[in-house]
Amino acid sequence: MMEEKTLSTWVIRFMALVLILFPADFLFALESPEQSKIEFAPDTQRQSKIELFYETYEEASYNQYGYDVLMGGTIVSPIFVGPDYRVGPKDVVHISIWGGSLKELGSYSKKETSTNFVEYNLKVNDSGSMIVPEIGMISVNGITLDELKKVVSQKFKNYCRDCSVALTIDEPRVIEILVTGNVAHPGYVQVLAGSSLYDVLLAAGGVTKQGSLRRIMLSRADKKEEFVDMYQFINTGELGSLPTVQLKDSVHVNAIGRVVLMKGQVNLTGIFEMKDGETLNDVMNYAGGVLPDCEKNHIEITRFGKDGRTLINHEGPPETCQVENGDSIHFLKQYNVIKDSVRLMGYVPVVKAYTWHENYYLKEIIGAINTFKPETSLEYAEIRRYDKLAMEPSIISFCPQDVLNNQTKESKDAQILLQPLDEIVLFSKDELKETPMVSISGGIQKPGKYRFLENMTILNLIRSAGGIKWMGCDQGKIVRYDYNDQKKWTTSDIDFNFQDINHRTSPDISLKPLDRVIVNSRSDFMQTEWQVAIEGQVNYPGSYPIGSQTKLSDVITYSGMLTDNADLGGLTLIREDAKAIQSKHQKTAENILRKGLLDVAAHLKNTYLTEEERNENKQSMAIVQNYLDHIENTDIQGRVLLNEKDLSSLEVLKQSPSDVLLQNGDRIVIPEKKNMITIVGEVYNPASYLFRDKSRVSDYLAQAGGIAPYADFKSSFIVRNNGTVVSYAQKEGGFDDVIMKPGDVLIIPSKTFGLSK
Repeated sequence: MMEEKTLSTWVIRFMALVLILFPADFLFALESPEQSKIEFAPDTQRQSKIELFYETYEEASYNQYGYDVLMGGTIVSPIFVGPDYRVGPKDVVHISIWGGSLKELGSYSKKETSTNFVEYNLKVNDSGSMIVPEIGMISVNGITLDELKKVVSQKFKNYCRDCSVALTIDEPRVIEILVTGNVAHPGYVQVLAGSSLYDVLLAAGGVTKQGSLRRIMLSRADKKEEFVDMYQFINTGELGSLPTVQLKDSVHVNAIGRVVLMKGQVNLTGIFEMKDGETLNDVMNYAGGVLPDCEKNHIEITRFGKDGRTLINHEGPPETCQVENGDSIHFLKQYNVIKDSVRLMGYVPVVKAYTWHENYYLKEIIGAINTFKPETSLEYAEIRRYDKLAMEPSIISFCPQDVLNNQTKESKDAQILLQPLDEIVLFSKDELKETPMVSISGGIQKPGKYRFLENMTILNLIRSAGGIKWMGCDQGKIVRYDYNDQKKWTTSDIDFNFQDINHRTSPDISLKPLDRVIVNSRSDFMQTEWQVAIEGQVNYPGSYPIGSQTKLSDVITYSGMLTDNADLGGLTLIREDAKAIQSKHQKTAENILRKGLLDVAAHLKNTYLTEEERNENKQSMAIVQNYLDHIENTDIQGRVLLNEKDLSSLEVLKQSPSDVLLQNGDRIVIPEKKNMITIVGEVYNPASYLFRDKSRVSDYLAQAGGIAPYADFKSSFIVRNNGTVVSYAQKEGGFDDVIMKPGDVLIIPSKTFGLSK
């Protein structure tokens, strides 16, 4: 008996050791056979044409709402088999019978727990039939679980009048669903019967940003069709709001419909899809409503029509506002007002409120400004005057320069008499005109966006950006965006040589608004041609040459910096040296496990072991064999884990030990931000949940229904987005209070899995 306990302890300690050696890979050892790792096509994560359209005109990046929920992770949603579930071949049906007189059935039951309770586990054969004791063979193919319950109940009442019958599906079968349209991987996908539409879309690699989230067509085997709106699920995270799929169903993701941009004083800014018949008020609900200080009865709409962009001011409630495809909707801020006050605001040194008094003239406030900001416009300013009852604004324009030059009552502007609640608004020179931009990246001192100026050339921009870095080279290209006669955006590349332009052996190149300039990195500045690759959420992913002193942050800078949707904390560094070391440890682990299996097998031959001791040893062998099968099939990547705190921002990384020197062949992967938390293991509702800021482990466990009876909570751990692990043992009882981060996976092992102490 002592030897069995030693063996069990050895299994526990060894698996904990492998967890330390392979923290990123251990997660997949806990997955059930039905779970699958999903690979996503690049176009599900890069900026879409719609996002680029809005970025071009708004000069800011906005994401399409909801697509991040359908773009990543592992299928982990629970399968709920309801009364409308259609039974088919390979299903395992669990029948429970209780009450009444069951004495005659007791001898036929596969498991008898008492004289008043019997149960059967019956598998449906390939022909769609199953054999029920006392009843015989019945055909069940295609009937619902509720219909099957009625048939079985009626049959059993011939033996026990007052008995009750319950049916459940213990093991739903795997079915194939055809997925077409705008998904990453169209075609047949395998899911469990009774899976939700969410699982089907994940299995197809997610919905691309060209696909609709509002009109996903689910075609049933009986030719009936229903259109599913995913916004309700995305807003609530309730899987019960989605339909489940059965054999011969198919899914088609239509092209995206009308879109509008919501920005300003709304809880959630972004690009939203609209269904036919929806009003602006409907979209506001998807954006979480407006902030308390939003001016609800005045909305600015920028609309792109046949005559270009126009600004429309809507006066009135949102439900009366008609919106069109491509609209940019700006909800303005309603400024707090102080009774009997006048406010100076806008492009001024200090926003300030003044107490109103009789005979209060504009010249008293403008003349009292000691220093204007250099870019303040002195040609135009406004007084926004509000009616005391209706609070409807009117505009009085004036010239600040006239007020300053002539502060006498003869000056029309100087003698403007102020009223309570007036707002005096000054503007910057740039605000009064559209400010086009150009950008530069690559081997340059100061990459980024720069204001486009009249007659600006490539030479001007490179000098404004601090010149070419020592690792940069003279060659580069300009990526130019043009809007053609067919009202479509086109791109073209223009190559240049900086030294030829600088020495005037070739003409300078004039820039245009929206131009993107890329300065190439030098490939001959080092003794050996080392290369590293950077993937994911950077502006210019690809391969870059490095030197012996090139750091991680340098390559991020070379690649045009992080995108707005980058998760730097999830950065993964993959290195060949680490792969070799991990492979060596894997071989050692395999050898130890094989020897352990041989020792246990030899021990089972001893005749003095009791039946209980033999079963315990066999269970330990099964656990070790499963784990051995897993690590033999694990693809070692060579992941190097960096300190999570060092990855809070690029500036912090540059000053930290995690800003490591890179080696030839290194691969850097920067993932997209995720807004999901996944819980796997012994909880009542293992699933993926929408991320909530500052929520703790205990908050998500409560949402998952709490810890299940067989959970080994003290062996729980969290796998972060970059592969690092936070375990219960590390927190010494404070694991409940650990703050969860986007993309985290919380794993609650089972005591029966062999991880309990």
